[in-house]
Amino acid sequence: MDDQIRGKFNMRSSFTDILVLFGSDSQLEWGRAFQLAQAFNQNGCRIVYVDLPVRLFSRKKKYSFQKLRHFQTIQPQYGLPIGKLPFLYLLNHYVLFHQIKSALKTFQFSPHVLWAYTPYQSSILKSLKEHYNPAMTVYDCSDERIGMAKKAYGEKSAQKVAYEERQIMQCSDIVFTVSTPLQKLKSKFHPRVHHLPNGINRLHFNIQLNWECPNEYSGLTGRIILYTGSLEYWLDLKAITKAAEKYVDDNFFLVGPQLTDIKILKGFKNIHILGPRPHEEIPQYISHADLCINPIKPTSVTNYSDSMKTLQYLAMGKPVLSIDYGHAKDYDGFVILSDSTSDFVEKLGEIKSEPVYSQRKDDWLRLLDDYSWTAIAKKAMDQL
Repeated sequence: MDDQIRGKFNMRSSFTDILVLFGSDSQLEWGRAFQLAQAFNQNGCRIVYVDLPVRLFSRKKKYSFQKLRHFQTIQPQYGLPIGKLPFLYLLNHYVLFHQIKSALKTFQFSPHVLWAYTPYQSSILKSLKEHYNPAMTVYDCSDERIGMAKKAYGEKSAQKVAYEERQIMQCSDIVFTVSTPLQKLKSKFHPRVHHLPNGINRLHFNIQLNWECPNEYSGLTGRIILYTGSLEYWLDLKAITKAAEKYVDDNFFLVGPQLTDIKILKGFKNIHILGPRPHEEIPQYISHADLCINPIKPTSVTNYSDSMKTLQYLAMGKPVLSIDYGHAKDYDGFVILSDSTSDFVEKLGEIKSEPVYSQRKDDWLRLLDDYSWTAIAKKAMDQL
């Protein structure tokens, strides 16, 4: 552990106990909220991590808390499905707030920092702030969730998310955004908005480890071209099919859950759709690929995003080709950018399958240092 960073954290005694409220699923571990919580914890902070609630009739384990690695997590449960009735919203507020408060009492934990991650039931954050009077309340805006809600569920859902987010921002002393375009957007609604990019878990995505070759790669000739991540509506499927048509000797692997219609990819012998894989296995697929791609279409949502997969590819030393969107241009020139589907296909044929650091290793190492979750957490603490 970096002694200077540890000292930086420990000197700020008023910020040592952090409650992460409604973070991405802690069981997945790869999410931004969890990775930041882990980085804070590794540098001397006590953490309690609250997952989004379990629905009343869910088959998942009901209200519980457990110690995950080195910090506690809480999985609260709804009182009733929220629906549209105001009294149900108030009932759930009461039930959720008292579950969280009861768990914190059990842990003998009084937060110095409230770290709100998801714009969900803002009244919970307000009640926690009134009850514990923390030194700092933070909203960590990791996506343009209003636009995502509108695309997925329609205008009414977007309005609801917008309302919750505005309430959380009003309650917060500082707002972090995952990209500079998102920082500019949210600065319209809060006087103190700072850019806090995504990071990379270098212990997990470790190029020094001897990663086993995935069975799916066995016996193949030609290049292995890899995409890892959700197959969403913003993925440029046309770019993948055009590339598969042009480079028939190469193999295109897509690893991740299918969340949109991908029938356009069917029928190509050199396109392999593997579906989701455990997070701990992803470095295997990257390690034995020849190059990695990020064919994300620039949209009203992705222009505000910061894809963690790009850093994961770079940490494993792979050349990366990405359609130019959002944060992709910020990695010191290590990511090869294309500005259209046709340009993406052409550049795919020009990339050499050699380590991305082959000519700039010092710069590559410096980039990974700057984007480690430890460094990102330190940057957040400096702002606090």
